[in-house]
Amino acid sequence: MSNFVGYYIYSDDEIYIPEGMRNTINVIDKDGKIHRKIVYDKTTQGKSTIPFNCLSFPYTPIYMINGKMYLPQSPNMGLGDRIVEDSPVTLILDSIKHSLTEFELRFPKVRSSVELRGNTLGIEMSYSQVYDGKNFIYSFFFDENLYIVSPDGKVRNQVKTRSKYVDEIYNEKKVPGDITELVRTLCTIPMYGNLIYDKYRDVYYRFVYPETKLENDNYMDIWQLGRTKFSILILDKNFEILGETLFPENIYASNLFFIRKDGLYISTSFFKNPTFSDDKLCFRRFDLIQTKK
Repeated sequence: MSNFVGYYIYSDDEIYIPEGMRNTINVIDKDGKIHRKIVYDKTTQGKSTIPFNCLSFPYTPIYMINGKMYLPQSPNMGLGDRIVEDSPVTLILDSIKHSLTEFELRFPKVRSSVELRGNTLGIEMSYSQVYDGKNFIYSFFFDENLYIVSPDGKVRNQVKTRSKYVDEIYNEKKVPGDITELVRTLCTIPMYGNLIYDKYRDVYYRFVYPETKLENDNYMDIWQLGRTKFSILILDKNFEILGETLFPENIYASNLFFIRKDGLYISTSFFKNPTFSDDKLCFRRFDLIQTKK
């Protein structure tokens, strides 16, 4: 097995681990024994695929629905001058029909195929993918729209969900050559982030990162934990904006979260938080409260 990032637990004896450098998913049991390997190297349309990871940021888990496995993809750099136009955002691996098909949804044209082959920030095409029991919903980091896609891969709708804290998404084409300056840019530019679905309250939370000023800081830790400043857009089942909350700076690690029946939990284990401790991973629960309009 090559290196991997992320996993999907279907049951104690069926844990899916995608390899980071090969188009292979290892299926193991709770003791770590590999029972089988799933290869997904070419779609039924004849297109080569991209190895993927299951991450919490961007939030791109594997989904298993009625014998079908949904695999996130990144732009396929082997498509030449049609990287953006022809790269599927998600693949459908059908374990019954033994087929690998493509979602109709392609990447938004926030960067051209030519630009993607040059120097980039590395996140221009990043997105979060969630399934709400009926549809897949996509939140791209450099796009204010949400995309609603049916489980068979057909695009059903596109909804604008603009944050009041982001006037314009970052569109500068110049990329810093210095790695420190590059990560600082990632920590400060305005953009959107994860989308997560709360099945208990039937709402969506879209994380938003307003433009931020930072000087001489630990940029890598800030980026990995989820920026110093963020807001959350709250959307109802029809993707209408119910409200938006701007969180206090340097308190929460927005990349560390989970949802339970009693509310949304976000970690307070951000290294700039005055109460931060390396010995504890802490979370705070948030309740969804209806306010009068």
